[in-house]
Amino acid sequence: MCGRFDAVSFEELSSAARLLHEQGRGASGLAELLGLGGPDAVEAMLPTPDSPAAPHDTTAPHAPAGRPSSGQALPGSVVATLVVSDGHLAVERMTWGVEAPWKPGKLIINARLDDALARPGGMWAEPLASRRCAIPARGFYEPHRARTARSARTGRQVHQQVRFAPAGGSVMFLAGVYQDGRCAVMTTSPNADVAPVHDRMPVVLAPAEVSGWLGSSYARMVDRSAVRLEARDADAPAAPTRGDGSAGEGTARRE
Repeated sequence: MCGRFDAVSFEELSSAARLLHEQGRGASGLAELLGLGGPDAVEAMLPTPDSPAAPHDTTAPHAPAGRPSSGQALPGSVVATLVVSDGHLAVERMTWGVEAPWKPGKLIINARLDDALARPGGMWAEPLASRRCAIPARGFYEPHRARTARSARTGRQVHQQVRFAPAGGSVMFLAGVYQDGRCAVMTTSPNADVAPVHDRMPVVLAPAEVSGWLGSSYARMVDRSAVRLEARDADAPAAPTRGDGSAGEGTARRE
């Protein structure tokens, strides 16, 4: 489960997409502009310059007002996402947390990809089939299963927070689904890097995998054993959160 991540801003993502189109460079330049890695890392993610539509910004019509993420995203934050719209990649603002249909105001911030694939009639079946998104991030956080640390805010012992990120500080993507301007991060079984800390992890996508997640190969992304991440101890969230993982709006359910 993931209750906090370091977000890439909407402006940064939009500017990179627009600059690529203006320069006629195609998708390969996005890696350089966002620090994603090699020049071919995201080929085919964006329309080519001669496509009918250039990369564009959209704001989901049902997206509620929220606080834009500034570095660190918490439940209820407005985050930048990549979606496919009219056959082209679009940059959209979405609120992190899907409202639970059984309890107004309750946010679901994570959804299990393995369970969703196994339950075609479940809550996530339709969003998984037709409303997938990719959320750029520079790192995500998990509470350590065994280790504790003293909270700088309360002085109490709390679970040690651990930050996971790609080597070299590059950008990764978190697989997500969305509805009505809200998104949830998909999770799966942990790989070798995350397993010592937590029993779940976000479905982390390498840049080259984004087109597969947004396309027809999304089911393959459930296995994250090949993804390599670096871990380091981190401070508690900058903003106070309740014990259920929520911050700001309503209450949050992680899975």
